[in-house]
Amino acid sequence: CIPAKERTHADIIFHLCVDAVLAAPAGSEARRLQIRLVAEILTIPLLSWKLSAKSISKLLSSPPVTGGSRRSLSSRRPELLIVFMSAFVEHHSSSLSMGKIVSLLPKFDVPLATCPAPPVQCLLANLIQIGRICPSINGSDSSKIDYQAGAFFFNFIATVIDAVPLGTFISRESAIEWVSDGSSHTPVVLSPVIIQQCKLLLVDPFV
Repeated sequence: CIPAKERTHADIIFHLCVDAVLAAPAGSEARRLQIRLVAEILTIPLLSWKLSAKSISKLLSSPPVTGGSRRSLSSRRPELLIVFMSAFVEHHSSSLSMGKIVSLLPKFDVPLATCPAPPVQCLLANLIQIGRICPSINGSDSSKIDYQAGAFFFNFIATVIDAVPLGTFISRESAIEWVSDGSSHTPVVLSPVIIQQCKLLLVDPFV
């Protein structure tokens, strides 16, 4: 349970980060901030718990017409989440094609002793949590679905799934994995909460 005061502080910081990205001049600076937001914000453990629903929904709004550079994935204006992910994928296309997404993410800004889940697993959990409430991605409303953006989202999810610990999708409620911190490997009992968030990919409305 996240105290209301801490969630309020988290909301303020999150909105500042997103607004800073949107206010950046179009071009390389905007793209750099979009890429950092994916790597540094969307890898925060239990992000959907730490932010209010209103803050999470900000990622599902469309960017201003004049705000930052963005790639048009369809005739619709894509959500901010897709815009930011697109910048990340385009910039790191070579590394992602070789399955090196782990090397593109922070090296355990949150110690494993505090949250026993590697950044790539947190990224997967957060994307699944956000995707579940986005009709244009999850297909829950056929009148709102954006097939091109949805395909892009799930292709990226597939890339992330290939990099998460194998224990993420086992049937047991807990799993022990050897996790690398860059210099050594440590046995970690993976967070059951984050495992459950990841497993939501296998239930409605995604399936």
